[in-house]
Amino acid sequence: TVPEAARHLSIFFKEEVTEADVLRLALDRRLKLSVYLGNHTYAKRGSVVPYETTESFAPSPFMKDEKGNPVQVIKGLDIGENRYLHLEKKVTKIGGIWDLPMIGGEKLDVEQRYHMLIDGPDIDIFTPYGTYVELDEEMDGEMCELQEKFDADELYKDRRDSERNMSRDEFLKDKKHEEWFYPAGNLPDDSVLVVRTKALIDLINNLSPGQETT
Repeated sequence: TVPEAARHLSIFFKEEVTEADVLRLALDRRLKLSVYLGNHTYAKRGSVVPYETTESFAPSPFMKDEKGNPVQVIKGLDIGENRYLHLEKKVTKIGGIWDLPMIGGEKLDVEQRYHMLIDGPDIDIFTPYGTYVELDEEMDGEMCELQEKFDADELYKDRRDSERNMSRDEFLKDKKHEEWFYPAGNLPDDSVLVVRTKALIDLINNLSPGQETT
């Protein structure tokens, strides 16, 4: 856990390291932070690929050129550093320990917790991204976009004009499984921030050149 990581670093460096310090290191991308999803949560799985191997371009439904033709855009989500995320349509459940890539709502969550610890201002920032978790980058590069499920009444209330003449039961029955979900804005309330032992070792080695820890 974050408090345990702070105690471990305090012992190693022989000076106080607080929970806020641990979160600040994570926000500065000097320490890889992870999350424990004890109660499984909904997610769309995806793969991260470089630009050279990303999927072909597709016409954007939102962007048009001077002649009114759709602009061709890359299908994958640009997550920076020449990396693109391709998500599956299928919604599944995931659990256990996942790393935080710090590109969307998960970063804002950590920012909020950090400011709470230092009695700073509330973070009230919208991100166009969803909330993401990833497997250890040394594994297969899998990344997931966390999902939240619509309430049935809310989903029915927001139905399209073409669906206005459908009864509630007909409308809900007609919905595909993935249509019940939308990208989550933050990590689940019952999730726990944790730090892998390997991440602590990497941090210590980077801060203490010539004193490698195993």
